[in-house]
Formats: sequence, structure tokens, C-alpha cells
Amino acid sequence: MADRIISTNELCDFLITSGIDFKTLGAHQTFDRPAQLGKSNPKSLVWSKTLSSDALACPSSVLMLPYAAANEVSEQEDKLLVFVHNPRDVFRRVVLELFAEDCMVAKGVRDDGMFRQLSESVWIAHTATVAKDAQLGSENVIIHPGVTIYPGVKLGNNVEILPGCTIGAPGFGHVRQEGGALEPFPHIGGVHIGDNVMVGSHTCIDSGGLSPTLIGDGVRVGNLTQIAHNVEIERNCLVGTRVQVAGGTRIGEGTEIWAGVTISNNRKIGRNCNIKIGAIVITHLPDGAVVSGNFAIPHDRNLELFAKLRSPL
Repeated sequence: MADRIISTNELCDFLITSGIDFKTLGAHQTFDRPAQLGKSNPKSLVWSKTLSSDALACPSSVLMLPYAAANEVSEQEDKLLVFVHNPRDVFRRVVLELFAEDCMVAKGVRDDGMFRQLSESVWIAHTATVAKDAQLGSENVIIHPGVTIYPGVKLGNNVEILPGCTIGAPGFGHVRQEGGALEPFPHIGGVHIGDNVMVGSHTCIDSGGLSPTLIGDGVRVGNLTQIAHNVEIERNCLVGTRVQVAGGTRIGEGTEIWAGVTISNNRKIGRNCNIKIGAIVITHLPDGAVVSGNFAIPHDRNLELFAKLRSPL
């Protein structure tokens, strides 16, 4: 972390200008770093999702707590308590603003040995390979080491592709011949990735066949995930680590897909679904579905069945 002392007056000014509702209790302090609860020091900023004795006992000089707890605690010696409605999110926003340079250093983009800077806010790692006709957004684009971006790929603004990803390679589509041989189907559709997207390390997003594979605005994709040809993922979806989405599947806005999930090809997954860890999905899912298991069924039903399996004979 860079050597910088920040006053809680600066913190409060940021909260005010950001329109964040907050209350404080205690005297103003200074801090020099964000820290994890339980691993803090007397000059750190931490957050807690609950009001607990462990949180209050931490040595940190500044502690963010749930707004609802403002009337449940007394003033603490040598500590400023800041009450906000979503401590984790407010903490995130504060770190990005007040420790912006540290965040950029952590991404590696300040290291000339790792990245070259194409413009004021576009960085490409020296070991990344980007096709000549690939289209990158003009604002806040970071292509990390070992990434390969093929022709026909379009990236929006505020996009980060983490190390080792392959974006736009030919999809896994083949046509079986009369004699049994397999011949590859052409994949010339490319990949279109919207704004405000992050793709985790060593993830593959394959080119569409005749139309692009689509990743909507605000999507987050975890590490080691496979998104096949002609998949369409609508905006603000969360796709966890080691997920496999087979070709032609469409995933509705706001859906959350957790680690280790497999989704069969040409499925239609509704909006705001929640697909639990390790599920194998072979059916279409309506809006708001919550499923788990192999094969995936409604999560509540799956828990009932699991409870029966564990019941004594």
C-alpha cells in the first residue's frame, strides 16, 4: 500500500458527495489502509455485516457497520463507527475511491514490464495476443497476461479480461458424415462483450457459428469457465467458477450461476434464476427458478429429498 494518511473527514466528504446515507459515532480518526476484520491494525478501515463483540473489539480506528445498529451501540474509545445501509458495498466504493492508485497497482497496470498502455485508460499485457481487427472499448479496458483475443471479437468499455483467457476461438461444433467422420462447422460469428464486464482467469468464450456469442452489460464470469458458441448471457448475470454453458443456451438477465454448474445446450434459462453449486441443468428454467442437484430440480424439493436420504432407517 502507498504511504498515505486519510482522515475520516475525507471519508465523510466522499460519502456525502456520493449521496450515501450514513451516521457516525465517536471522534474523527485517521487510517492508512483497508483491512479484513480480524486482521486489522490500529490505523485501518474495516467493515462488518453485523454488530458483534468481535467487530467492536478489533483494533481498527474506523469501522463500518449496518445502519440499523446505530442505536444499539455506545461510543467506542479511539474508534469512529460509521453506519451505512450496505457496509460491504460502501466499503468497496470507498476503497476504489480513496485507494484508487493501490487498486491499479494491484492489477499490474503500473508495471511497465507487464503492460503497455495504449491510451489513457486502455492497457494490454505484453504477453497478450490481440487480433488486428478485434475491437476494444476506448475507456477502462484491461487485457491481462496470456490472453488471446481472436478476430471478430468486440469489447465494450470498462471491461477486464483476466490472465489466460481465450476469447473468440472457433466453437466446438461438428457435423458427422455418412461414414462416421466428424467435420468442423465453420465458426465466423465472433464474440461481442458489452460494457462493465469482467471475465475470470483461464476462461474460454467461443466464437459463434454464424452470429456472435453475446455477453451482456454488467456480466461477471469466474475463473476456469467455458461459454460455448452462440450462448447469449443477458445483462447483470453472475457466472461462477468452473461453469460449463453448452452451445446455443440463453441465460436471462440477473441470473446467478454458482460454481461447478453444467447447463446443457440450447436451454432457455429465465431471468433472475438461482442455479446452485454443482447443479446439472438439462431443462428450460422459468423466470425466478431456484434449482440444485443432478439433474437440477427445484432447490426446496432437493433439500427435502436430501433430508430423507440422511434420515435413519
